[in-house]
Amino acid sequence: MYKLMLMLFSIYFFLSSAFVYGQMLINDSIIFIAHRGASAYAPENTFSAFDKAVKMDADYIEVDVQMTKDSHLVIIHDLTVDRTTNGTGYVKNLTLIELQQLDAGSWFHTKYANEQIPTLSDVIEQYSRHIGIMIEIKNPSHYPGIEEKIVQVLQKYQSEQNLLQHIKVQSFNEASMVKFHSLLPSISSGIIIDKSTSPYQILQYSGIFDFISVHKYFVTDVLIKTAHSIDVSIFAWTIDRSETANRLAINEPIDGIISNKLMTKNDMTNKQLVLYENFCVMPSGNLNEQLISQEEKSKG
Repeated sequence: MYKLMLMLFSIYFFLSSAFVYGQMLINDSIIFIAHRGASAYAPENTFSAFDKAVKMDADYIEVDVQMTKDSHLVIIHDLTVDRTTNGTGYVKNLTLIELQQLDAGSWFHTKYANEQIPTLSDVIEQYSRHIGIMIEIKNPSHYPGIEEKIVQVLQKYQSEQNLLQHIKVQSFNEASMVKFHSLLPSISSGIIIDKSTSPYQILQYSGIFDFISVHKYFVTDVLIKTAHSIDVSIFAWTIDRSETANRLAINEPIDGIISNKLMTKNDMTNKQLVLYENFCVMPSGNLNEQLISQEEKSKG
């Protein structure tokens, strides 16, 4: 009888603690970033996806920037146009006119037929007064001088400081981001991480990067604490399930979530049963193995 009571008390304490932690660390300042626009509901990196993100009250849209044969900055994720348009070929081998003749919407659904590939200038002009813009420099090694081109576009809006305060620039390529920061240090810049990273490496970003976008499998409490100690924000990507978002806020709060599906704060604070069963993650542990295992099980 004593053992049974002890076991029941332990279960009660565990679930109660889980509830409190989950509730405490979801703070109202967390930002929601629409990955390639609201890309679960409209073709990625198109005006339709960006319009949807605005309607869904996202804080930012994330856009992928590459460069055409005639040196225009365009919004597209892949090195080639094959997956997301009715055309073929490398972005860098096509002119702006050739790219904008392609249909960038029908692959997603026929109702989006004849969507155009946007330019960076068009996106800033159309959306920057309504929503923040997170620019990802894609494949900079394929586009020499792309950092300068982005700076030129952004400098057109130097007189509108309120606008530029809501623009962020990031890349997987650290050298590219160091270069961008040196060219335009007034713009918030960051690095994208898709692997386990030591606290020492995070500390090296002090004074250079304002934020780090980390793959959800490699978010740890130590990483978050280290980043916050040097005033660097942590954004987690790509999170499309509320229970995953809740897991990432269990011990240390993250600053933003990058998502295709644009969960709301209400989604994150729903205390679903699945939230509790994931509180076995140790406070200083890396979430990747547990998350991979659980996501694989849920798929199966």
